[in-house]
Amino acid sequence: MVIRFVFQMANGALSHAPRGHEEPAGEDREEAVRLWSRHVDALAKLEAEYTAFEIDPSSAFRRRLLADVSEPQTAAFHDVLRRAQDLRTEEPPSSRRLVDEFGDAVHAAGTAWRIADRHARNIAVPTPTDSERRRLRQAEDALQLALDERTSSAERRVALERVEHLIRGLTSIEPAARTSIFAELDHLDRREITQ
Repeated sequence: MVIRFVFQMANGALSHAPRGHEEPAGEDREEAVRLWSRHVDALAKLEAEYTAFEIDPSSAFRRRLLADVSEPQTAAFHDVLRRAQDLRTEEPPSSRRLVDEFGDAVHAAGTAWRIADRHARNIAVPTPTDSERRRLRQAEDALQLALDERTSSAERRVALERVEHLIRGLTSIEPAARTSIFAELDHLDRREITQ
């Protein structure tokens, strides 16, 4: 009996798939692949939105809490994003249950992103006075000028100095956001030197 079992295993006669992982047949398999592809595309779009946030220097002004993982909404987003990423595989799984689980995780990550983003935009950078709000707008404008590819080297340098001067005077920008802005300015300065 044991010899026949080993022989069957060697020849692939026994199914290696655990219960619940049965290969869907025909149209069901096509539907599972279609859904999987849709979920993968949705996750890629979400990851692109997050990457765009991360590389946008003005995010420190408008959505700084999205970079703060101690913020509950941001932490929740990262948790569900990681779960969706962990469930993504190169090939669609053979189980419709796994396809649906991945889809649910992607949907949860998208919902968490919208909640965290809305929260970050609502909080933004607290600017209690008109003077601080004006300085913040001026700093954002100067930063946009510095990032514009059409800006000359001299103009860019002046704009970067202006951003640095303006945000140093804003007590309402938290240290983490200020550090992020200065890191971006430093990166731009180094890029300017190498050009």
